[in-house]
Amino acid sequence: MEQKTMKALVYHEPGKISLDEVDVPVIKQPKDVIGKVTINAICTSDVHVMHGYLPMATPPLILGHEFCVEAIEAGSEAKDIQGNDIVIGKHYCVLPASFCGECDFCKAGNIAGCVNGGTYGVMQNGCQAEYVRIPDSHSGMLPIPEGMTDKQIVLLGDMLATAWFGIENANVEEGQTIAVVGLGPVGMCACELLTNYFGCKVVGLTRSQEKLDLALKQGVIVAGISPATDDVAARVAELTEGKGFSAVIETPGNQSSMDLACSVVGYQGIVSTIAIFGSAITIPMNALCYKNATIKMGVQQLHGIAEMLEAIMTGKISTEWMLTHSSSLDEIVKGYEVFGGSDTPDCIKWVIEA
Repeated sequence: MEQKTMKALVYHEPGKISLDEVDVPVIKQPKDVIGKVTINAICTSDVHVMHGYLPMATPPLILGHEFCVEAIEAGSEAKDIQGNDIVIGKHYCVLPASFCGECDFCKAGNIAGCVNGGTYGVMQNGCQAEYVRIPDSHSGMLPIPEGMTDKQIVLLGDMLATAWFGIENANVEEGQTIAVVGLGPVGMCACELLTNYFGCKVVGLTRSQEKLDLALKQGVIVAGISPATDDVAARVAELTEGKGFSAVIETPGNQSSMDLACSVVGYQGIVSTIAIFGSAITIPMNALCYKNATIKMGVQQLHGIAEMLEAIMTGKISTEWMLTHSSSLDEIVKGYEVFGGSDTPDCIKWVIEA
């Protein structure tokens, strides 16, 4: 590649990010690929890194882990997830973490903590740049099928897969009425999957009337509850025949959202939290204990990718409606201000397009 430097969003210290000129990444290992970033999205986890909430993210660090690329260069042993040679010029959806499969973390199932890769924008340089190095391509490069666009698939590896993980942990069954607390991008993906893939009825809980209205308009929830305006206990009793919800998917990961999730779960129910917590919170143990309820948590492990890809291809599910804001890389700092702010309830997902 003739180009030697590129623009990239760099995390320098807690609270400080900037769009800088940095070196273009190069092939280091035989399984490496260099990709030209075609689209990427700002994630709440990126905002957490920016604020210094994830101590494993060591600056200076290029942020971002939700992205698609056009393959520009490939090492001599580079393959995609399907075992095929990387095709230069082809577009790929890249999963949020690369992993070697051989280190102790990988063998324990913690692929996000792989010492030879790990989550982009946390354990290694990420995608909010013109180009990105993708190590161990065989573990994370998914060819975008013919006829599909990068926009259709960009949320597959993180937002949808995280929602899938939370749904798995909640042990949902077709026909159940499930509560989703928080209607950010992961919450919306959970609503989309629960409604259109798993055949459940979904009740959304959030203080944002704008997000409730959007979810209702898209048909991914059957009812909404706003703690800002509604009598939550009365509405839950009305919607569940007084039993509470058998499963609650909690997505924001803050004190009020966890309190809410624990208050609306029913007897022997499950609270499945899929948040990355920005700070320590207190779990209302008595609210769970006297209900014989269970709380489950963790970091998603890229389950359901093939099933969800097929569902996107057939039109069973869609996330394009969640891509509410977009810009070029030059305006990415503004994207962080808007997506990470509290005064823009209409912003579900901010994407950066090349």
